[in-house]
Amino acid sequence: MRLFNVSLGFVLSLPLLESHGAHAQKFSDWSAPVNLGPVVNTSASETCPAISKDGLTFYFARGGNEIWFTVRPSLDGPWAAPQKLPATINVTGSNNYCPVLTADLHALYFVSDRPGGCGDADMYVSYRRDTHDNFGWEAPVNLGCQVNSPQTDLRPSPFQGEDGTEYLYFSSTRPGPGTAGTSDIYMSKMQPDGTFGPPVLVEGLNTTFNDTRPNVRERDGLEIFFDSTRPGGSGGIDLWTSTRANLSDPWSEPVNLGPVVNSSVNDLRPSLSWDGTSLYFQSPRPGGSGGADIWVTTRTRLTGFVFPSSANVPGLNGAFYKTNMKLLNLNSQEITISAGLMTPSGAAASKAIVLAANSYKTYENFLQEVFGYTGGAGIALFDNTSQPFVAVAEVYTESSAGRYSIPLVGLNSSDAVAVSASGATSVAAGLRVTPGTRANFGCSNLDPVPAKVRVAFSAITNGVQTTMSTDLTLGPSQWMQQAVPIQGDDIFAFFSVTSGGGPLGVYCWGVNVDNVSNDGTLISAVRVP
Repeated sequence: MRLFNVSLGFVLSLPLLESHGAHAQKFSDWSAPVNLGPVVNTSASETCPAISKDGLTFYFARGGNEIWFTVRPSLDGPWAAPQKLPATINVTGSNNYCPVLTADLHALYFVSDRPGGCGDADMYVSYRRDTHDNFGWEAPVNLGCQVNSPQTDLRPSPFQGEDGTEYLYFSSTRPGPGTAGTSDIYMSKMQPDGTFGPPVLVEGLNTTFNDTRPNVRERDGLEIFFDSTRPGGSGGIDLWTSTRANLSDPWSEPVNLGPVVNSSVNDLRPSLSWDGTSLYFQSPRPGGSGGADIWVTTRTRLTGFVFPSSANVPGLNGAFYKTNMKLLNLNSQEITISAGLMTPSGAAASKAIVLAANSYKTYENFLQEVFGYTGGAGIALFDNTSQPFVAVAEVYTESSAGRYSIPLVGLNSSDAVAVSASGATSVAAGLRVTPGTRANFGCSNLDPVPAKVRVAFSAITNGVQTTMSTDLTLGPSQWMQQAVPIQGDDIFAFFSVTSGGGPLGVYCWGVNVDNVSNDGTLISAVRVP
């Protein structure tokens, strides 16, 4: 466990780095889709795209009944002329499509209506020893009639959880809630014997319309894309997405990818790259080579910082606290930083800060100069081009007695207390409430949805333990601070989300302040691994 406990000077805040299930990871908007070009796309229909973990092998279906592949030497290299997979995969007289490579590149899942299946179209898996041999696939194995049904089962999307559990998402027209013939999204877990168990409907994703062909972000299972005919789209079939904070959490309300990505025609079969920055899909929109073509839209992973507490507010003994902020752009190009504000009222604001190439800006009173805001607040900073930047901040007060400061520690994404009541806990240790010292605690909710945080205090003084707990009910994008309710020389505050929350997370802290000098020691609440 990392504990930040500092009293004076500046502290370099920590960037929001990627972690498995990184709660504050944020992406830019999706770009306008680009056609993959004539090497891959032809006058026939190219469908069902899937890209390997390393981004160097690309599988797809051509003509609706054969699976093809292409390779490239590097991520920015050109795709080679596509080749057809061998007859072990492409059975003559059958439709073979929807290929998906597993992360280890040893398994290929796909769909086929070949003889010997359980229904109209079944899911199969094939294995190979050499991950570089695209012609070395063994005879496919049907996933079994417990997963497959007499109806149509499409678009297998496998991934592995942190605990090693293998999951399989897919869509099926088997009878279920909704109208007859409606396609729904299902999930199955692999059993100890290596087969997939009985599938269950995925709550929160299905409607009475066709919800089809899911693709789960294979890296962590926390984001899903699928196509649907539900209302609210741009055309007949649109691409939709949903997220969750942890594998045990429910999926969020699905969101349409919008008119930049979706068109007035059918856009379907989404497939996300391992790093989450490229989304491939098929569409017959204008500008292609004929029939359905494969297109790709991209986004960038944004870097950023979270300062869960800052101030522009009067304090005790005539002190007035301000937040000093330095922003440094070390890039050879201009960047724009999005500064978000979490306030007690929950009325979050967002401002754009432009930094010229190789430049920095200093704000003596960041909250006043950027937001025109007075009070306590949380700050979140993200760039919009995935270009790294540096943010350094402190809360300070000046008087005839001198300058006193409380450095603000920018938290890593893994330091979010928790999201969506996942049960994870963060701790702030070393708080003090004595005749000469006061302590406050609080949290910043980065998400536009409410969250409730349970705070359990434990104070040990002269070998005697005192405990107390309280709940913080945080509104959307709300910052909240309270006085520590118990006394002691060494107080621990344990934070956990008990309900609500979203993907960006809740960040909490504690602060000790000397009642005479107003000098402060900020203690961040760091998540317990």
